[in-house]
Amino acid sequence: RPRPNHPYQGTLWVVGTGARAGLALTSLIMSGTRRSKRQGILDPSAEIEAMRVCRDAMVRIRTACPINSPEYKAAYEVMRSIDDLVELMTGRRETLWGRSHGGDNVS
Repeated sequence: RPRPNHPYQGTLWVVGTGARAGLALTSLIMSGTRRSKRQGILDPSAEIEAMRVCRDAMVRIRTACPINSPEYKAAYEVMRSIDDLVELMTGRRETLWGRSHGGDNVS
């Protein structure tokens, strides 16, 4: 139910058609705000560690599966998505990449 005296109550915006447009409008009215009050993740270390565990699992899947199999490709997409998110959170895409076998890498 919309809140009483809500500034957007009774306003009809035609942004699109179909159920998605109706859902978007309903969500806006129900939320009571157009701006998020979320502050973001102040210390992402726990989330990054969880992504490290997940990414390592994807490496193991890719190692075990035939190259170019659906599982191999899906694991790659998950790894790429994790790398994208880590880059947004830390500014360094390589944060979760393991060291190469050269031994003298400095990151």
